[in-house]
Amino acid sequence: MKRRALGGRKHSVELYRSHPESQASYDRRTTAERQIQSEAVSEISRFFGIVIAMYHREHEPAHFHARYGGKKVTVRIADAYIHGTLPPRVEALVVKWWNLHREELAENWQLAKELKELKPIQPLE
Repeated sequence: MKRRALGGRKHSVELYRSHPESQASYDRRTTAERQIQSEAVSEISRFFGIVIAMYHREHEPAHFHARYGGKKVTVRIADAYIHGTLPPRVEALVVKWWNLHREELAENWQLAKELKELKPIQPLE
């Protein structure tokens, strides 16, 4: 590929971007972009502003993640032990949801270990 001198690096980069052979290498996502996409795919439930997620290739013990208002916690599936802090009302809602969906959470944990698609779980109503 020939680069034309267009008076600066910005133009060279734009020319590089538009070249079809280099598009794939230019489109590599940043770590932050991959994390955002991963979180979107791994969301298994959402209710009252609480986002419940489970990720592939996670460490034991089996757990899920809950996010609310910029705070994040992990919750063990076996006994609902919460690592981190959320407002008390939100923690109570997460534990209530966990109690209703333990079997589905365990099933999703197994799917995550097998790198399979996770199943959505009914939100708390």
